[in-house]
Amino acid sequence: MLRLPTLEHYRLDSESTFSISRVAVDPESRLGSALMTLRRALFLALPLGLMFGCETSSDDLLKAADELVFRGEYKDASAKYEAVLVEVGDKDPEQAPVRIRALTALADLRHHYLSDRDGALRAYRAVADLSPGTDAAFDARLAAARLLRDGLADVDNAIAELAAVVDAFPSRPEIPALRIELASLAFRAGHYDDARLHAERAAGDAKVGVDAQVILASLHALGGRPDQALTIFRRLLAGPLEPATAARVRFEVGHLLETQGRFEEAIAAYEEAQGERMDPGVIEARVSRVKARLANAKVGARRAGTSIRP
Repeated sequence: MLRLPTLEHYRLDSESTFSISRVAVDPESRLGSALMTLRRALFLALPLGLMFGCETSSDDLLKAADELVFRGEYKDASAKYEAVLVEVGDKDPEQAPVRIRALTALADLRHHYLSDRDGALRAYRAVADLSPGTDAAFDARLAAARLLRDGLADVDNAIAELAAVVDAFPSRPEIPALRIELASLAFRAGHYDDARLHAERAAGDAKVGVDAQVILASLHALGGRPDQALTIFRRLLAGPLEPATAARVRFEVGHLLETQGRFEEAIAAYEEAQGERMDPGVIEARVSRVKARLANAKVGARRAGTSIRP
């Protein structure tokens, strides 16, 4: 529940030596008039505080903001978190944890609920700058990288942000997987040297090594080195693979064999690729296409009096 002020919040201690309710003075005197005015002001403050939900500390503001988020009142919650930042300022290092908490919540609100991606990016970066080397900074920089990639479609800056995460936190257990993510992004952006660098650094990891090898093989294929690519793919197929990964690798093998004119081998590889996460329609279309190319090649070979590679 939202924390609202109570009567005790506005009342002086009844046992104190100066209790407004117990002061006996002439109401017509200057002191009496002043005290009566103060008394009225204090009791008027109670309903106003209840009406507007006044908070007296950053903790109260944070709790109120959290409650607004829970109720789905995201714009009001954002304003509360901003009020926390104003109250704590940026000078007192003891207030840094409060500032980080408010900034993180504000960034997530802007990103996921208010469609303020630029504002979210500023807040994430502020968290990272305020707490370098911490878990909060890691999470914020990673969120910023994915916001750049998915929300702002800014792949180059997403690569730069993700590379900064990897460089700043080299010993975290997430780094090999992040290198694969970085290699894939770089590959899509045409930064092939960077893609190769990050894939090679992740290739020895037990969890993501296969993904790294697939990227390296794809780079060989793209660079006009199909035999090196096939060597990597076949080495992978000789070991234990998840069914979905095996299907993907076999599909890539089929594509490479097709580009080399090795149509019968390509058909076999495509047909073996049917499995998890492989669209049967795509497989059938590839097989049909290669069979047509094989038939045309045989016709051409007969006319030329030559044979074709199986």
